[in-house]
Amino acid sequence: QQKKHYGEIMNGLLIAMSGKLLQMHEDDVEYPASYVEKMNMVPRILAYIRKNCTTITLAECAAHFHFNSQYLSSLLKKHTNHTFLDILKEERMQMAAELLTKTSRSVKEIAFACGYQESAYFMKVFKKNFGCTPSDYRSQNSSA
Repeated sequence: QQKKHYGEIMNGLLIAMSGKLLQMHEDDVEYPASYVEKMNMVPRILAYIRKNCTTITLAECAAHFHFNSQYLSSLLKKHTNHTFLDILKEERMQMAAELLTKTSRSVKEIAFACGYQESAYFMKVFKKNFGCTPSDYRSQNSSA
């Protein structure tokens, strides 16, 4: 004979087991494109990248949205025509431009604040993106 609340206990165990399986295989889970479209995920992903652009990686972003990295990468490319790294670089460059024009922080401090570990690499990326050095950009666009 089944004891009282046997059905509820079994349902709870089934849910717990399903959750554990999802944790164990989360990298293998891909949501159908219709689900992603329906949930309007791309704007949410872009906002998350913008908010966390100083430290985020593709793997961390994918894990946050329960996608595998390759799927997230192809999703972004399909809907924005840009790679994850292109989007990340653009966010960091916009942050750098704002910090250069609105603060008196050094270029090295701004590089670190924008997620770059090497200020020389930051200056190279900045010059390629804006066509001038960070210092030149500051002098041409400063609002301070």
